[in-house]
Amino acid sequence: MDELGDREEQAQDAEEVRRWRRRAAYLGIGFIVSVLLWMPFFEGGPLHRFWSSFGRIFAVLSLIIFLPCLYCAATTVNLWLYGANLREIDRQFASGAHNSKKRHR
Repeated sequence: MDELGDREEQAQDAEEVRRWRRRAAYLGIGFIVSVLLWMPFFEGGPLHRFWSSFGRIFAVLSLIIFLPCLYCAATTVNLWLYGANLREIDRQFASGAHNSKKRHR
């Protein structure tokens, strides 16, 4: 692959990481807001008497949002590491460092 193709692929990878980071951020904010919404329903809180009707809904909503948030965060990290490894490989091949290192078995 030529250098222009490598740069285009790196730009696409960077855009994909940005998209997943944005998704993870939105879901993370939604998760935090949903958790904060059910905090007043705890014992001693002003809305504790409504726990059985509304508080449980917010608790379930938080649990439903948590799993996609976790998935998006893990995907973001994996894509970022993949891109970082590709850039490192490109740097090694561009500098000729891959020829100077001997393999030890």
